[in-house]
Amino acid sequence: MTRSPNAIGFAPDYSARTGNANTVKSIFAALHGLGANDGDIARTMERIAPGNRQAADIATRAAVTALGTGSSGDAFKSTVLSDIATMVGGRATALGYLIENCGVPINLTSHEAENVPMISTSGNGVQFIPPAGVIPARQDTLDAVTVARRKVGVITVFTEDLFTGSNAGVILPRVAAEDLKLGCEKQMLDGIADNGIRPPGFRDGVSTTIAATGVNAMVADLTNLGSAVATIAGDLSNIVFVAHPILALRISIALPLFKPVVLASAGLLPNEIICLAINALVIAGGDEIRFSVSDQTSLHMEDAAPTDIGIAGTPPVVASPVRSLMQTRSKAVRMILNLSWALRSPNAVAWTTAAWPT
Repeated sequence: MTRSPNAIGFAPDYSARTGNANTVKSIFAALHGLGANDGDIARTMERIAPGNRQAADIATRAAVTALGTGSSGDAFKSTVLSDIATMVGGRATALGYLIENCGVPINLTSHEAENVPMISTSGNGVQFIPPAGVIPARQDTLDAVTVARRKVGVITVFTEDLFTGSNAGVILPRVAAEDLKLGCEKQMLDGIADNGIRPPGFRDGVSTTIAATGVNAMVADLTNLGSAVATIAGDLSNIVFVAHPILALRISIALPLFKPVVLASAGLLPNEIICLAINALVIAGGDEIRFSVSDQTSLHMEDAAPTDIGIAGTPPVVASPVRSLMQTRSKAVRMILNLSWALRSPNAVAWTTAAWPT
């Protein structure tokens, strides 16, 4: 039976000393150890991650002597934005690149929302002045976008055998990265409005740009989309395209010298491509990612619209399908983090459904 750990803090300065890549590796090694714990967490960690003192420290502090629940509770914490980017693959992925290169990365640890000034394209706030002249003033806070704290949660179920095998250290971070990356990208790149639970998609309120046709449709679409955000971007380095992987591949083959960054995301539908002025992107995180491992609970195995296991009524509503982790020799890994985003201009995004000839 798994020992029941208390919630512990994963200190940000610890992360800073070791580097984000090592931090993320240690987090998942500790998760592996908590899932495979045979009653002696120190011995388990030495077997799973020999010589990794950071992973052993995380797992040891998470494990306590009391038995019974089979859950690690909120096992440990980590810094957020930089660790999320590292976890999902860094600049090689759309989500990682946008986090690492967004114009305004902020932390919403101490409050629920932040008003971030909109981008000004007038340049009137800076002027040369004579001696004793009046300096122009721009009241940024009167023209701002609100970035509210939002919570992301995901539960992934694995068999007990995975934790006791030698490949959990490879499989756990890969599956967690895939779930987090695709789930966040789909919602980041869609056109759904903020509903008080999730942030708005980049395309919320943005009409599609009419797709070009003919033999030069690819170049025409890229030009039209880039031109739509160019004023907000201010320079070429701030113009970023995000395309369905098929379109991204076609661009890389047809235009190998194309200078703006082209990211691929399966969060878009085939033939969809977005252009973003990345300097207008605000991404907000909190101060921690919370992980926990459990083998003694029942879950509604539904990833689109999960509900409570039982809902009172006449007749009562029972969720289906339901899985008992103890009965099926499974373990659930839960990840909860704060993540949100907003754009500092309604003209920072353009998109189309391409009709490029094959």
